[in-house]
Amino acid sequence: MKRKYVIRHMALLLSVFMLSSPPCSVLADSELVSAGTGTENTEEIEESRVPEEELLTGTMDLETEGDMTEDEPILSGTQDTDESMMYGLFDGQSSESDKLQSILDKGQAYLKSVLKNPVIGTTGGEWSVIALARRGNLDDEIKDIYIANVFKTVSENNGVLASRMKLTEYSRVSLGLSSVGVNPTDILGYNLLYPLSDFEGVCFQGLNGPIWALLAFDSGNYKIPALTEADKNKGYVQATRERFIDIILTSQNSDGGWALDNSYASSDIDITAMAIYAIAPYYLENADVKAAVDRAVGFLSEMQGPDGAYYGWKEINLESTAQTMIALATLDVSLLTDDRFIKNGNSILDVIGRLQTEEGGFQHTSDTGAVDAIATDQANEALTAYYRALNGQTALFDMTDIISGSEDEEPEEGVKAFKERLESLPKELTLDNAYEVYALYSTISLMGDFQEKETLLQTVVEKVNDIAAQRDEVNKLDSDIWNKINPLKISIGDKDIVEALMERYNDIPEANRKEEYIKNLKDLLNADIIIRKLKKGLLAKEIFEYVKDSGTDYTYTGDGYTITLVGNNAYTPGEMKNGISMKEEGSGLTFTMAESGNLPGTVNVTIRTSLSTGTYDMYQNDNGTLKKLSQIFVKDGKFTCSVSKGGTYDLKKVRTDAAEETALLGTKSAAPAETETSSNNKSTSSTSSGISGSNIKNSTEESSTIKAEVKDGVVAAKAFEDIKGRNKNLKMTGKTVDGKEYTLTINGKDVKKTVDMKIGVTTKSDNQEDIKKLAGDPYILHFEQSGEFPGIMLVEIPIEKSDGDYLLFYYNKEERKAEYIQRVVIKDKKTKFLVSKGGDYFIDKKAKVKSLNDTNEEKKKIKTDTAAANSISDMKEEPVLAGTMEVQPEKGSFPVLSIVIIVLGCGGIAAAVVMLRKRRH
Repeated sequence: MKRKYVIRHMALLLSVFMLSSPPCSVLADSELVSAGTGTENTEEIEESRVPEEELLTGTMDLETEGDMTEDEPILSGTQDTDESMMYGLFDGQSSESDKLQSILDKGQAYLKSVLKNPVIGTTGGEWSVIALARRGNLDDEIKDIYIANVFKTVSENNGVLASRMKLTEYSRVSLGLSSVGVNPTDILGYNLLYPLSDFEGVCFQGLNGPIWALLAFDSGNYKIPALTEADKNKGYVQATRERFIDIILTSQNSDGGWALDNSYASSDIDITAMAIYAIAPYYLENADVKAAVDRAVGFLSEMQGPDGAYYGWKEINLESTAQTMIALATLDVSLLTDDRFIKNGNSILDVIGRLQTEEGGFQHTSDTGAVDAIATDQANEALTAYYRALNGQTALFDMTDIISGSEDEEPEEGVKAFKERLESLPKELTLDNAYEVYALYSTISLMGDFQEKETLLQTVVEKVNDIAAQRDEVNKLDSDIWNKINPLKISIGDKDIVEALMERYNDIPEANRKEEYIKNLKDLLNADIIIRKLKKGLLAKEIFEYVKDSGTDYTYTGDGYTITLVGNNAYTPGEMKNGISMKEEGSGLTFTMAESGNLPGTVNVTIRTSLSTGTYDMYQNDNGTLKKLSQIFVKDGKFTCSVSKGGTYDLKKVRTDAAEETALLGTKSAAPAETETSSNNKSTSSTSSGISGSNIKNSTEESSTIKAEVKDGVVAAKAFEDIKGRNKNLKMTGKTVDGKEYTLTINGKDVKKTVDMKIGVTTKSDNQEDIKKLAGDPYILHFEQSGEFPGIMLVEIPIEKSDGDYLLFYYNKEERKAEYIQRVVIKDKKTKFLVSKGGDYFIDKKAKVKSLNDTNEEKKKIKTDTAAANSISDMKEEPVLAGTMEVQPEKGSFPVLSIVIIVLGCGGIAAAVVMLRKRRH
């Protein structure tokens, strides 16, 4: 029988997922194979980071409201299977069943050997848990660890697993919990299925969203929660099973398959297979579903290679092959031995068997010899689906056989073991005990009835609340450190703030005083050291370390002078006395630094003086011996010089005639003005907008703004030539994919060269994999113009991140490292900053400053969502930038924007989809 399924919206899902990393990511860690073109996508979809949810066999969670009854044969994976096909796997009568048993046993053994600490995630997480649990091979200890990790994550994040743009996260986790018998509708009081009630939110990720939401709801025959009035007022649309099924059906392509979204004419094998097993439960009762499935089965048969495999980029793709096995096993297990799916004597099972390694894991494609985590998960899921269908069990993602639970009495030995675990907890809990507390909570929640259950449950709940309170305490401290301490602007004036934070730090349990819990702890401890040393008249080595690592200036202000440590200088961190004494005599001046000998590096010294404006010779005074160094210019009662040694320096007036003196007074570069560090680490005068480093003005007192003509995304060189050297602003306006406007503005005095300039900005980058290794949750901005801009540009752009303080980084492609640019503020989903060249930038709370070239990470093939590994909490071993520059959006200057990330994200969806085609988890 022919059966085809519908999956157009998956494209949207995937694209958004890749751009923003919201709650539902489908394709990130798996590759999707394009059935029509044979293209394969091996890259992750971004913070778009879609890594946590994927198109792999059973990787995305979907919500559905359909009626599912246990007596419907299609749910058990045995529909249209006669007795002759329901042969046993152990009777030795079938070579196919023997082969399946051998491959599956070996694959399960390998997966068990590597799964030690399952967490919420696309690899080493739900898919591995499901693959083992559905075959009955998940050890109780590993199951408890997974459940406890989920409870811990839910508690720490107040029930929020992802944003509205990545709701597949909830689908995947709900499936994982259901597979181990835990009802996802009540996890520490949170209903993890509720976010999937938002139909438009689910569909935001494309077809992948509704497919996995439907699977999640149907996995335990869960009721779709009703939206709250508050969410209805936000414009959310109530999800129903009928709506999920309808959007899948209406997205089917003419060839019978489904694509990631309607913009793709060629269908995708993985999505087609997933759509099939999502709507398979409705095959008998819905004629439209039956027709769509039949056509989709025909499509899968046609796309199968002559050796029985499915291909992408002219290479065997295990994931697509595995997804097809799941679809056929769910729909009608006899199809796996049907002539339509046997090519030249090769079955789908043969292909999966050929890709199994000696260890028992599976390769992503042939001839690699290396075990691939995603391929291993999906192969085990597929083989388990096949096994269950042959044995008349419910389908892989139909977990009604488990989730129904049991009301039997808990055995006495079980109660005793639980009490012993509970009594072993220390009287004074700390965050180090969180795992065991959550494990106890999940354990008692799954236990049968016994006399003391309610009393013991209440005791455990109190301990859970204690852990939650401690978590809130350290999170609040961590947030205050971030908001109140700027590591590169620590001064004596910050003494009270730092001391108050240190007092709170010392009040929390000692076990909680570590970076594992307080992410910005290093900034606080260093600030405390800096304050204490400043009180002793010293610039601490920690300041030099910050400056060296961040490339940002630090300025110490003394009595009548300032000492500035210049960003990017190759300082050798060490202590330095910060005192300077001055004495004016006649037309000259002598100043002496408290520090003697070599300084940690070159510093800039600015001194206020009553000397007349003009040029002075500067000498180093070594016990009365003068050594001429350079000339400096005094203007407006101050001068600046650079020194690398301590000791005494003399200034002596240079004799000039009146004409020369007048000329010197007009020299722009002769006298450094009061400066701040700009976004490109150059010192320039601050602007009225509060952003340093540009002549752009917001008032019309001295300048006016000209709107540039943009043709085919390019502003002609003449536009820059017309304003060069003039106090005129040139404003260039572009639009993101969904029509949101962003602007680039340059002042004529900042124009350095006149060239045609592309003004396009997208959230897609060829370097996104590297960037995701450097930051926890990066929002990428790719400027299409290559090389230097005509000059420094003020960028005002919508950003899909929560309001607050962030850092802007530039990705140095050659050195494969993040370079700190400035601190930015996001308000009303918008921000602004200054840049002077094209390429890749990203916004995040922190980033690693160490080059990826200094590690072996680039040698590893990234196959899964690395959000957890790259999170800020996992960066504690490497130096991180805390940021110093602030770009404050003008009050009321940013209109409220809705989902901006779609705007920037959709621009990069086409390329992202191609790269994610093969891998679906």
